[in-house]
Amino acid sequence: MELIEGELVTMSPIGSRHAATVARLTALLFPIRGRGILWVQNPIRLGAHSEPQPDVALLRYRPDFYASAHPGPEDVLLVVEVAETSADYDRSV
Repeated sequence: MELIEGELVTMSPIGSRHAATVARLTALLFPIRGRGILWVQNPIRLGAHSEPQPDVALLRYRPDFYASAHPGPEDVLLVVEVAETSADYDRSV
């Protein structure tokens, strides 16, 4: 589930190819450790009513690892959404 514009949106189950792609991206970006935070399938706050969960996000480093609040737009350096079959939906919603 994701919170988008105040509505709970049901997400499709993660297939093996999707999961493998996210794992590859994570391995590729892993060397960033200590200079940023790799945020995998976790929410980012895009306002009072939207908290999408992108597949991979690269965040500015924060010592508390965002324990006090989800990262907002000012914290996000890169967002990657893997969309094997949902590209049209992801782009419009």
